[in-house]
Amino acid sequence: MVEAIEQLKKVGEGREAEMFEWGDGKILRLQRDPDSQARVALQAVAIEAASKSGLRVPAVYGEATELGRPGLIMERLDGTDILTLLGTKPWKLLWAARVCSELHAQMHDAIAVSEIVPLKQRIRGMIESSDKVPERFAAFVLKELDELPDGDRLLHGDFHPGNVMTHGDEPVVIDWTAVSRGDPAADFARTRLLLRIGELPPGAPFLLHVIAAVGRSVLWRLYDREYRRRRSPDMSIVERWETVRVADRLVEGIAEERPTLLKVAKAKLAAV
Repeated sequence: MVEAIEQLKKVGEGREAEMFEWGDGKILRLQRDPDSQARVALQAVAIEAASKSGLRVPAVYGEATELGRPGLIMERLDGTDILTLLGTKPWKLLWAARVCSELHAQMHDAIAVSEIVPLKQRIRGMIESSDKVPERFAAFVLKELDELPDGDRLLHGDFHPGNVMTHGDEPVVIDWTAVSRGDPAADFARTRLLLRIGELPPGAPFLLHVIAAVGRSVLWRLYDREYRRRRSPDMSIVERWETVRVADRLVEGIAEERPTLLKVAKAKLAAV
């Protein structure tokens, strides 16, 4: 099935990909980066592994390339992501926190297949090949990384309410392009960081920005409480992982977040 991208109808977008209609009941999740074929293939492996663990994820029907950009042909979900939902129904914050924490904890019960790259290897490669992390902070983070646990669990890598879709009465975890295997505390730390300081994705409506400014701290505290009730992570390890996750988020180069991330990095170094 070959179609010019101009003829496709966009149904959604995120920081890394755009979603287009692709036949009955399907979408094409097209990467923005034309050099991300390996990430697309890994995403398909991750979705299959997550499905086998009992987690509800979109069905994958194959791969496609349009205008040199790789993508996955996937099940179209009838619903909206929880982040967008909160933009119109902010009173559902507690529900959102419970749903997200339950899904994240369930995910971390699953052992990742060997094809999925280890998180520590992935982060080390990101930091060592980037100039976006201040040199002193990068050196400190790489030392921390050596000492932190490896782990063998399925880690989403970018888990937040914007990557959980409602589909009928069931939540579905989407966007597995940052998947890895490792210590669940690392994934938990990443989500805590995103909920506190993460910028909203492109195309987010103005009202959602207003609500995020007010409700962000409530959501992350509720999520934090609910997840910790389910898995009881070692918070000293979580804090150390959060330092590492500040560095890998800096590598991603989101300009709006950089000043805040650098402040957090400075505070982390000062606390040593």
